[in-house]
Amino acid sequence: MVPFPPQPDRTENIGLLDIGTSKTVCMIASCNALGRRVSGLGVARTRGMKASVVMDPDQLEASVRAAIQQAELAASIQVDRVVMSIGCGRLKSVDATARTTLEDLTVSRNDIARVIEGGRAYAERNGRMLLHLSRHGFQLDATSGIEDPIGLAGRNLAVDFSAVTADETPVRNLMQVVERLQIEVAGLAPSPLASTLAVTTVEERRDGIVVIDMGGGSTSMSLCVGGQIVAVDALPVGGDHITFDIARALQTPPIEAERIKTNCGSVAFAHSDERDAVTYRVAGDVDADHNQATRAELRNIIMPRVDTLLRHLAERIEASAFVRYGQKRIVLTGGASQLNGLGAYVASRLARPVRIGRPLPMTGVLDGVLTPAYAAVCGLLDVARDGTLGVRAVDGRGRMRGGLFGRAGQGQGLKRNS
Repeated sequence: MVPFPPQPDRTENIGLLDIGTSKTVCMIASCNALGRRVSGLGVARTRGMKASVVMDPDQLEASVRAAIQQAELAASIQVDRVVMSIGCGRLKSVDATARTTLEDLTVSRNDIARVIEGGRAYAERNGRMLLHLSRHGFQLDATSGIEDPIGLAGRNLAVDFSAVTADETPVRNLMQVVERLQIEVAGLAPSPLASTLAVTTVEERRDGIVVIDMGGGSTSMSLCVGGQIVAVDALPVGGDHITFDIARALQTPPIEAERIKTNCGSVAFAHSDERDAVTYRVAGDVDADHNQATRAELRNIIMPRVDTLLRHLAERIEASAFVRYGQKRIVLTGGASQLNGLGAYVASRLARPVRIGRPLPMTGVLDGVLTPAYAAVCGLLDVARDGTLGVRAVDGRGRMRGGLFGRAGQGQGLKRNS
């Protein structure tokens, strides 16, 4: 397998694949250490997944194939390897310290590799797969906060780290679907990491920011402090659940409910809501389009699900590492974040400043793609380009490599924005 990220003197083509519960997106990019350019984009409706878990491999394979072929046609390039976002497997983060005794009383690269390997083994207990590893500094005997301890004298070396893990089986199942298309999975990145890279700035990640990515089948949450992700969590609830609520309440097909949600759904209050009518058809009655509900009635259908999701998010924030870093700004992204009025409503419920996060401009990408719905796949371009992000690499036979992108211990935070 050609090493990735690319070297300064060569340009590589890479596929970026985001398989969500609602849609599958493939982006083909050409990039080297000096720049990046998107040359093709493909989008297909996802079938065969539920709550980010593979349910029907054959249907999902067809969805992935359609997205990849569309991107290849647009780029006039055939891809044989992809970097893939991972939102399945009950994503969780863990903070820990790995320790080792120095062999020669002086820190060597082997010592650093050994202590990093200890952290990896700890994170992968109980059938978990390590997807991302970031270190926060080394400790050498009684001295902490050391950035690069190589060559220093001491007896005991330790490293503080944060890791993002997932249940291994759901990730393997997702990889197998892609590999059935004779496409190599070159790397795996947690979806919250990719979305965070796409919609936040270096300054925000340094000062502290919470990113909430509301997808179709799930909602993820990540916290960045000091330029690194220090906590990740996920809930199996997303925008599709709002769609299903509308479908049940109005007895309309899910595709019609999605249209109603997209065009008329809102959590914002307006005095005209009691009068403004939404016209829709009832399930099983193709010709009937005279059924109506007011926007106020529609809002009353949507609000309970949104309130439940926000209550769970607030509980997760208070019960996790998020709360240790005080009140932070929130960036809301993902397709479901585009619900009218949601940003202001989340700000009022979580008592924090909120903005809607959109991917930063990229060469070759139309403005219509730079929306919250495409945050994860846009962020994968940064993952593919930067070898210091601590993202899981995969070898040419689909097996997990023991190491991560970049040399062990070199992950220095989330730096890219351009």
